[in-house]
Parts: sequence; C-alpha cells; structure tokens
Amino acid sequence: MAACIAVTLMVGFAAGYGTNQVQKPDIMAAVQTEAEIWRQAVADYQALYTRETLSTAQTDPIAQSAGLLRVGEALGLALPDAVSQVAGLDYKRAQILKFGEQPLAQLAYLYQDDIPIAFCIVRLDEADQAATNEVRSGLNIVHWAKDGFSLMVVGDLPVEELNAFARELEGKMI
Repeated sequence: MAACIAVTLMVGFAAGYGTNQVQKPDIMAAVQTEAEIWRQAVADYQALYTRETLSTAQTDPIAQSAGLLRVGEALGLALPDAVSQVAGLDYKRAQILKFGEQPLAQLAYLYQDDIPIAFCIVRLDEADQAATNEVRSGLNIVHWAKDGFSLMVVGDLPVEELNAFARELEGKMI
C-alpha cells in the first residue's frame, strides 16, 4: 500500500513538473512590449467594427475638422485636415480612446463603403521605426514610430493596399 502511494506521488510530481516545464516557454512568450500590447488592443477593438458601425458617423466637413482638432489637441499633435482626405478611403470620424494613461487617437474610414479601416496614434517612448507589417486578430497592420508617437493603419485589406494608405497618411502627417 505504501509503495502504491509513493508511486502515485511520484507520478503526480513528474506530471506536475513536466506541465510546468512545458508552460514556462509559453509564459515567456507572453511577455510583450508596450508597443505590441497597444497594437493588439487596437486590432482586437478594430475587429469588432462593421460597415454599420461607421455608417451613421457625422459627415459634415466642419464637424469632421473640429473632431480632428479636438483629437490632435488631446494627443499634443497637429492633425492636418489632409488626413481626412485619403484616396480610396471615406473618412468618417476621429475619436479619443485611452491606452494605459495615454490618449489614443483613432481616425476611422470606410474602404469601398464596406470595410472599416483605422489610423491610430499614441504617444509611446519608442525610437523612430520604419513601417512594418504584421497580422493581429485576423487584420493586417502597418505600424511605424516617429517623433515619440506610434502610428498604425489597421484593417481587413491586403497588406499592399494597407501599405499604400499608410504611406499616404504618413506623408500627410509631415
């Protein structure tokens, strides 16, 4: 009987030890930078958007311009009206969200009156970085960093098209 208990304890210990060893790499892989976390948070949120989400947005140019001004002031960044005029995208609205303690700007567009696209900006302590592509929450992302801001364009479009929109938006921000 004592031998049976000892064997059971050893098997339980071995199984527990093996499970912990298998899980440790997963825990280490879960460590993400602040920049990765914000991109994931935005992708998760953007994945909830539909055409209907943006179809009732204010389309008055004066209201849209005022929204850009308000959002830019919250970021401490001048957002030119030109960011609302991107070839192939129908600008819908600008809003402020929050990432940690930082304001996060989201400029929302529709592509071909159907696919939600977002241009998002947050102030992060990140060195300037050229545009890079990745996929999060099933959406393509183009992200870059400039002058203390992290920027991204995210949506359910082929990466080539998203890259073109990101280049145009980046050019409008200069």
